[in-house]
Amino acid sequence: ETTLEGSQEPEAVPMSEVSFNFFDTLGFKPLLGRTFVRQDEDAFPSRTAILTYNLWKRRFGGDPRIVGKTIVTSGVPRTVVGVLPAGIHFPPKAQIWFPYSFGHERAQPRRYFRAVQPIGRLKQDVALQQAQADADVVSARLAEKYPGINRGRGIQLVKLRDALTGDMRGGLLVLLAAALFVLLIACANVANLQMARASARRKEIAIRAALGASRAQIIVQLLTESLLLALAGGAAGFLAAYWGLRAMVILSPIDLAQVRPGALDPVVLGFTFAVSLATALLFGVAPAFEASKVNLSGALKEGGRSSASGNHRLRSLLVTGEIALALVLLAGAALMIESFARLENVSPGFRADHVLTMLLTFPPRRYPGRTPTYQFCTQLLDRVRALPGVQSAGIVYVLPLGGGALNQFFQIVGRTRDPGKKLSADLQWLSPGALETLQVPLLRGRLFTRREAVDEANAVVVSAEMARRYFPGENPIGRRIDLGEDIPPEHRIQEIVGVVGNVRARSLDAAEYPAIYRPNLALRWSNLLVRSTGDPLRLAPLIRMQIHDVDRNEPVTDLQTLDHVIDESVVRPRFRTVLLGLFAAIALALAAVGIYGVVSYTVNQQRHDIGIRIALGAQPRDIERLILRHGLLLALAGAAVGIPAALLLARLISSLLFQVSAFSPGVYLAIAAVLTAVALLASYVPARRATRVDPMAVLRDD
Repeated sequence: ETTLEGSQEPEAVPMSEVSFNFFDTLGFKPLLGRTFVRQDEDAFPSRTAILTYNLWKRRFGGDPRIVGKTIVTSGVPRTVVGVLPAGIHFPPKAQIWFPYSFGHERAQPRRYFRAVQPIGRLKQDVALQQAQADADVVSARLAEKYPGINRGRGIQLVKLRDALTGDMRGGLLVLLAAALFVLLIACANVANLQMARASARRKEIAIRAALGASRAQIIVQLLTESLLLALAGGAAGFLAAYWGLRAMVILSPIDLAQVRPGALDPVVLGFTFAVSLATALLFGVAPAFEASKVNLSGALKEGGRSSASGNHRLRSLLVTGEIALALVLLAGAALMIESFARLENVSPGFRADHVLTMLLTFPPRRYPGRTPTYQFCTQLLDRVRALPGVQSAGIVYVLPLGGGALNQFFQIVGRTRDPGKKLSADLQWLSPGALETLQVPLLRGRLFTRREAVDEANAVVVSAEMARRYFPGENPIGRRIDLGEDIPPEHRIQEIVGVVGNVRARSLDAAEYPAIYRPNLALRWSNLLVRSTGDPLRLAPLIRMQIHDVDRNEPVTDLQTLDHVIDESVVRPRFRTVLLGLFAAIALALAAVGIYGVVSYTVNQQRHDIGIRIALGAQPRDIERLILRHGLLLALAGAAVGIPAALLLARLISSLLFQVSAFSPGVYLAIAAVLTAVALLASYVPARRATRVDPMAVLRDD
């Protein structure tokens, strides 16, 4: 981040340093001004900046003359050379771009520095596999020339689209499949209604045929009616999506929160029209062909019983398919709900209650070297700890569950090195008091002292998982580790002074990973942790005041509770679970409507048979049992088809589940029982209506 200074209150703004041709590579064109040129890249320090559309509007009021003006970021004056159009957010959080000073890197190369991420566009005739082969050759040459730094390291080329959406693609595909299933169930219901309506119009269709209408003309008429119905439904759905998208954005993770209601553009409208047209044709053809099969003599008889029984089998087949699809969605939703419940019950390894966090940044212009940063941090911690209601305070480099853990390779001093095996752990910097604020238990040894943090002493605390994995059956206290050539020589060898409990630094659903904690109070950015005795948010104004008393230009950003951090860490699985549960509930309701419609239709078509049964002495419970059995058979047939399909879906979503078997028999039996109960409930009303059939009225009609 960088700090925007000026007449307004200082503000920490996410920034990104890029090469001069970054925007050309991605095809970004400026709304105002220009993008970077090579001269911007060669300058050190860089003196130019490009703004996002949102920052330009929010911070600078959309000033059309912003290009050429000077802004101050972290004490450095920069000239704004361009503004990008709305909707461009890459890297995802960046709001301002600076040119990366490769000229300085060439003058003072740091081979161990790997904070840059290259992005390239392949030539039209070059495949990714060919580019990867070329990259492998480059990696091999670097490893040969610089074995201490590059041995064992390679280059992995991935598509930018996959890098940005790869970990979300599985969940989005599951939701897409769920939406498709709901669409199919709804269309099957419409097809059933169309066939029921066609049965009621048998005489009308027969008259048309008698007057000379061909079967093709009748089919075209019925398909036209289906098309109008589908287009009306598509239009209503498009309008509902406009409002539904607002709710989805609120529930969605930050990756999807870039979507706005304006995303319902002509492309989406065209897709909606195409889907409406396809569903009208797909599910209107069968009813139209069935309705066009007219027996003129039977249909034109006055008072004759309608015996359109030829479509019973097709209607029952459609309902069976509805139940099968609903079972698949219900099973998937049940697995996801159970998985999410287990995820929320996972202990993160620390206590998040009553902890307030905020981000602090220390730009080199205002904080040159270690001493000013250390002085600020120690003074601030002393002030904050003295506030009423504060129990403890500390500083960490990366928040737990923040997703920014740094993986560090190391070797154990005194142990024979295996060239084919690399030891690794998450590396975290923190101050004295940080682990106490998080209430991470001390298992062995001791924690850091204030002097060790000041001197950045070569003493580390490790997690229980690191002790278990790399020091099995021995006491790690006093052992030394070598952090490798990536670390400055004076800090390569570290001594283990303590062992603490495991903290899930990456995510709640990730396995516990080894961790190394180093003392440091002189980082370029840090997160302040404050544990309070009451509501931590009430301390925010007091803490902000203490920060500004130490440095009035220090911005306070990302102010939140640690409970909120945990809540945000599970936003993706929650989003998937809520949507899949919603789709499953809609599917269950539609399946119930489908069963009700088929059973009701069957009762109407069999009124004559039911009347005769009653006249011959059948009891109401016998009639109810007959009708309920029909609904039950539909449910069992759907379950027989749906359970194998649900097992297949379970395999596809197994990577999205946490501590839940995708093949849990209890889940499928419970879902089958729910569907059976719904089928019986949906059949009960038609069954009760069947018991009230008047046999005398039926026989008179006959």
